[in-house]
Amino acid sequence: MSTKITHELRTFEVGFKEYYYEYSNAASVNIKARDEQDALRRFAKRYGITHRSADPDKWEWSDGDWLCRFRYVKLATTKVCPHCEGSGIVLL
Repeated sequence: MSTKITHELRTFEVGFKEYYYEYSNAASVNIKARDEQDALRRFAKRYGITHRSADPDKWEWSDGDWLCRFRYVKLATTKVCPHCEGSGIVLL
């Protein structure tokens, strides 16, 4: 009998700010991960952040012509959608 530990993935919201000359836009993505550090690792991999410091507040990267800066990571609040009778999940 093997004891297999399964890590339930939780949803984290990772926010960042995008800059294009004088324009700026706040954006966020939802990432499923085991914990905050895993969410940051997956976020960095998704956006190709190769030169990342231990402090994510200093992360900067380019997405085409846009310059992006990390803002926050937090656990996303999930709620069962009342309109689809429980078949969907709403991220708040």
